[in-house]
Amino acid sequence: MATLKTVKYHHQFAQQLYGLVDVTQGIAVMRMQQVRTSVLQTRTYMEGIISVFRDIRRSHKKEVERLIAEKRKLPFANAKKRGSVCILLTSSGKFSGQLTRKVLEEFVAHVKQTQCDVAVVGVTGRELLGDFFKDDIRPQYYDLDLERPTREQLADLLIHILEYEDITVFTGKFQSLVSQVPTAYNITGYEVLRQENTESPRTHDFLFEPSLEKIITFFVAQVTATLMRETLDESKLANLGSRIMVLESSRSSISGEIDKLEKVVRRMKRRVDSRKQSNRLSSMRFWS
Repeated sequence: MATLKTVKYHHQFAQQLYGLVDVTQGIAVMRMQQVRTSVLQTRTYMEGIISVFRDIRRSHKKEVERLIAEKRKLPFANAKKRGSVCILLTSSGKFSGQLTRKVLEEFVAHVKQTQCDVAVVGVTGRELLGDFFKDDIRPQYYDLDLERPTREQLADLLIHILEYEDITVFTGKFQSLVSQVPTAYNITGYEVLRQENTESPRTHDFLFEPSLEKIITFFVAQVTATLMRETLDESKLANLGSRIMVLESSRSSISGEIDKLEKVVRRMKRRVDSRKQSNRLSSMRFWS
């Protein structure tokens, strides 16, 4: 049977745990605000790259038409690349609620229906992937810290994915603080540039130095790298949002438990006081 001392200990522990969860949630909120700023900056940089690409499009259009007329491959098709790669992007921690599990399920379902190479980023993905795949599918693992990725980790990942013609990243997407959903991002640089159909109202003529092929390659690499960085930030934002909701749920549960323990403490104190009072009255009758 629980004693008053034991209940007080549990009550004190619950209060300390509540404070820890509250502080952790506050840190997550501050980090989410920082990531939002980073996402906006990356989007602005991306718009700048697209704007420059629009400017050179008209200038190189005649060159592309000439290559097509001569039945030659376009410069951006000359490089020999692998087919496609699907990347599972997960956090380094496990405190993201059900979001990671949902992303994993979407990823596995897609890979089983698609012929593509598989890459897994993050310690959580490596641990959860388990035996989902047979021996014919061997994922490439990257222990990238999503919270604070180093330059070396990013470079290692980019060198690998830039070898592919088509790149799809599976991760969470932040819709609102209460809604984060699994999402697939295509970050293939040339596909993104080709989909930009809006022509610039300005007309500029360019001399290509170095060659057009190298310029296109540069743009594709820059766009892919930028999109990968943006996807990392989007994933971090979604994980932080999911983490905040988990912490909020935990804080509510702990608060409820604290209230229950406080009621138990008060009830047990009344019992102790009542027992002491009864003992005093008994003693008075004994000496009277």
